[in-house]
Amino acid sequence: MYTKTFQVVQYLADTLESYVTSGQLGAHLGVSSRMILRYIKEAEALGKENGFEIRSYKGRGYQIKITDQARCRTFFKEMGSHAGSQGDELIREMVRRILISDGCKMEELEELFHYSRSSMSRITTLSNSYLENFGLELFSKAYTGLYISGNEISIRDCMYHLLEKAGDETIWDSLDIREVPEKDIRKWIGRCLKKYGISAKEKEEQQFFKYLAITIKRISLGKEIYFGYLAHLDGKEPFKEQMKTTRFLLKKYFPKNRLEGECMYLTLIWMQTLGGNCRFNQIDEHNLMFFHGLVMKGMKKIRNNYGVDLSGDEALVNGLILHVASSYGKYLVHMETENPFYEELQKIYPTAYYYAIELAECITEYTKQNLSVGELGF
Repeated sequence: MYTKTFQVVQYLADTLESYVTSGQLGAHLGVSSRMILRYIKEAEALGKENGFEIRSYKGRGYQIKITDQARCRTFFKEMGSHAGSQGDELIREMVRRILISDGCKMEELEELFHYSRSSMSRITTLSNSYLENFGLELFSKAYTGLYISGNEISIRDCMYHLLEKAGDETIWDSLDIREVPEKDIRKWIGRCLKKYGISAKEKEEQQFFKYLAITIKRISLGKEIYFGYLAHLDGKEPFKEQMKTTRFLLKKYFPKNRLEGECMYLTLIWMQTLGGNCRFNQIDEHNLMFFHGLVMKGMKKIRNNYGVDLSGDEALVNGLILHVASSYGKYLVHMETENPFYEELQKIYPTAYYYAIELAECITEYTKQNLSVGELGF
């Protein structure tokens, strides 16, 4: 990931053009405009510590401004040696170590990775920039060392991305899980799939398995999840049934924990990853009214802040209501969504990105999760 982020910074620094659009950056890096927004955010965070700023100009694009020549030169020199895949892996491994240990002393990391204190300081800066992408922050505390702070769902989202490419056979070791036998979890998933008559794709089953493993690890570290409004999902019989099944599993290994939030979390993950989603995701009239109100609140904010009234665009409003309704469970657990009509929408409303910020804030009010425009999928 940081190879791409550094390439964004370097492209902005080297260009002869006054402004560079996300489309130009996407073409240069071979990624979507949506991913460019993520890399820009990371580049902005890096710039605060390294003597430059990434500036955004509505309707024009991006520029880089050097604020400290010496620090910026040092950054380009050192990033050149850390920007490859080896540097990316080092950052990811350090973050993983801190998360599975719930804290790690700098001396231990220096010994583990064979780096000097000054080099580790630079790597922790890059690691913090990586974490900012998930709304997390790296702190240092006496006697504990380095630890990661932030929303618990965001922490699990970060852990999933760290393990996304790992094979199933390595997950238990990667997370250092000792409290729960891996074979028991695999048997439980198999029984659930058989019970509901679900024929899951291997990729979907692997995804749920990783989220479940991460949840078990976080529970073992004494961490809990708290949810915002579930839009009446928790009142549906299929939802309650799956929560009950999940609670039975977790209580076997963690009998003293409350586990209410954990069961909700894993049931939401189950809904989004495995087949049979129709059992959960039917949108009744009452829920549709809730999502209609949420979208219209966003439209009102857009009208007040930008002077543009989108509420009369019936196709847009209805499309957004259905999109938000179908994606709401993913918003709650920070899973990425896709919006198929975004590109067409940008042709009509070139500043759709800024409108999306207002709608994302409205959703955040209900979910209690910090929702980025990228996660909104709008």
